[in-house]
Amino acid sequence: PRAGVFYPSSLGNPCDRFLYLAYNGLLPVEVLPAVTRRIFDVGGSLEQRMDSYFNKMGILLEREKSLKFDNPPISGRCDFVLLHKEDGKIILELKSANNRTFTNLRLAPKPEHTVQLQIYLNILQIEKGVVLYENKDNQKLKAFKLERDHNQWNTIINRCFKIMGMTTLPKTC
Repeated sequence: PRAGVFYPSSLGNPCDRFLYLAYNGLLPVEVLPAVTRRIFDVGGSLEQRMDSYFNKMGILLEREKSLKFDNPPISGRCDFVLLHKEDGKIILELKSANNRTFTNLRLAPKPEHTVQLQIYLNILQIEKGVVLYENKDNQKLKAFKLERDHNQWNTIINRCFKIMGMTTLPKTC
């Protein structure tokens, strides 16, 4: 990650200290252990499988759609833009989850995933999106449909400006 840019996957983190470090390029570089890399690769294989399914269904419009917002600077990629019969274009954000996390998802996606999807919806000006979770243990699925929320977008934007205006590292989250 480069300094001076916010990333949608980071903006869901509730810790302003973390976001300050990330925005200013001060996060320590980590070498990922092999087991962590393999865990991340599960998400990559999920995307490849879903890409194949969506292509066969004829609903895939774009994969890894790049997005950029200038003020504040936000840059990222959403997983999929799909064609939905009733809703037109929708954004689909894929997540894999272990059984415990998957079971705890009852009424809504994790807050950080809601923030991430709201960023995509607002930057791309698409009205509806879905966070789709796959249970890594048994491949069961849970989907949460969200609508574009202008109030949440304003909260995200205001938080970015707050972080950009900080002159010192927050002592705590």
